[in-house]
Amino acid sequence: MTICYQVPQGRTMHRGFQIEGLSDTFGTESDSRGRAIRDKQISTVRSTLDAYLSDDGSLDAKALSKAWFPAIKADVFISHSHNDEAKALRLAGWLEQHFGLNSFIDSTVWNSADALLKKIDDKYCMQENRTSYDYDKRNLSTSHVHMMLAMAITEMIDRCECLFFLNTPASITPGKTINEAKTSSPWIYAEIAISKTIQKKQLPSSRRVLDFVAMDSVSKKADGSVPLIHELDVAHLSRVSEMQLLIWAIKSCLPPKSNPLDILYELIPARKYTHL
Repeated sequence: MTICYQVPQGRTMHRGFQIEGLSDTFGTESDSRGRAIRDKQISTVRSTLDAYLSDDGSLDAKALSKAWFPAIKADVFISHSHNDEAKALRLAGWLEQHFGLNSFIDSTVWNSADALLKKIDDKYCMQENRTSYDYDKRNLSTSHVHMMLAMAITEMIDRCECLFFLNTPASITPGKTINEAKTSSPWIYAEIAISKTIQKKQLPSSRRVLDFVAMDSVSKKADGSVPLIHELDVAHLSRVSEMQLLIWAIKSCLPPKSNPLDILYELIPARKYTHL
């Protein structure tokens, strides 16, 4: 199996937030809207490999990644645990309903990655007996798909103006200090690390025009997860409570009208040592 790559060029985002204590009832009125956003994002993914095969049988990684992990126009990147998908969908719907903000929900790409990996494994990694996969080939295919996924995540975080991380017991466990935490999710770890290392972007005045129209593996644990824990540095993410989200919505309804993200930045100033 041969997959060819092109080196991507980087961009920057502006702010990152960690939303804490989001209740199960928050945004329930926006649930159907959030699910519609997810379904629309999933519908952009293509489900074939043949279109990306070269004459020599290799796969074009750039074209494949563009089809399976498409760059979606979004204002907010929502990072969350798989177990918090319902909360993430309601938050995305709530952001669209109250502010007209478009959200990228990261769990949509996880499903795409699993489906793409299955197709590649079935085509390139199956043993002659057609009942099991070649271990070495599957390790290689997993590396390729996860690398494409990591690049797609980086590009989407760069494209979005800010990142919202759902800080819940499902996503992290508390550390010794308020800004120390741990996570068993390699993708949450990657997203937060990316958001920390990306250079902070200054917002051009021309952008502030507001339109008011409306990783699977062999398990060692009972829950199916791999027992690897990552240290998670969330110190660069501004802390946001559910109450502050509601205050943000109220302030956005008051004159003078301005971009809702500007209102959020004013409501929750960035820390001086933020390096997002």
